[in-house]
Amino acid sequence: LAIIAVALTGISLRKYHCQQRAEVGLEEGLAAYEDGRWKDAATSLGRYLIIHQDDVEVLLKYARSQLRIQPFKREHLAQAINAYRVVLRNEDNNQAAREIIDLYLQFGMPAEAELIARRFAEQTQDVNFLLSLAASLAEQRKYEESQTILTQLVEQTPGQMQAYQMLGEIADKRPELGVVDARYWYDRAIKENPDSARAYIMRSNFLAKHDQITAAVEDIHKAEQCDLSDINTHLSLTAALVQQREYDRAKTHLETMKAQAPDNEKLWYLYAQL
Repeated sequence: LAIIAVALTGISLRKYHCQQRAEVGLEEGLAAYEDGRWKDAATSLGRYLIIHQDDVEVLLKYARSQLRIQPFKREHLAQAINAYRVVLRNEDNNQAAREIIDLYLQFGMPAEAELIARRFAEQTQDVNFLLSLAASLAEQRKYEESQTILTQLVEQTPGQMQAYQMLGEIADKRPELGVVDARYWYDRAIKENPDSARAYIMRSNFLAKHDQITAAVEDIHKAEQCDLSDINTHLSLTAALVQQREYDRAKTHLETMKAQAPDNEKLWYLYAQL
């Protein structure tokens, strides 16, 4: 009886100390996450997850921390993917699905992206999952299925710029698959969305790629007259101006954005290019 009592006491103490370490890890990990100390955040949150393996919010923060550690290593990617997989085993979490799909596409794993994108697209009919599914199929050269999904998307929601762009890229790579050429999709994007800066930027980039520089510059100038409140659209416009050597115009846009979003990394990358 004495031996059993001592053993049970030891087990209880061990559980107590593990729980204490986990709670301290959670507190320190969340503080590090808020401060942008990604390595410390991943280490501390990892201690908490040893005990609380099903905490979805912490798993997501742990995965994001791993992905932001510099210098980035493959082991960080593996840890992040494992965390996302645990979340998706426990529940159909849309945010975790979006983030792991983006990872798979970014790091050249389109088959894995297709599995999750197809599952969530069928469940939710969410446009973002449909676009991700089309992208994963195109990466695997399943162009016809990708093209079918994208064509249905632009028919149902004519404002989906990414769908037009992907259709244009597929038509450019594989003209034998369709009855229309790549230019058709960029023209249609502008026809359906005449006030969209992104539509003009997309067509400008396409024209520049095919050495139609004068027409490309004209489209960029038209895009400047549209709404540029979205920072990513504004950055795309500025990148196109830099590409077309419209340096004075590009600098003016960069100065405007610098006052609005001084912590945007893409903005400073464009400054470096300029």
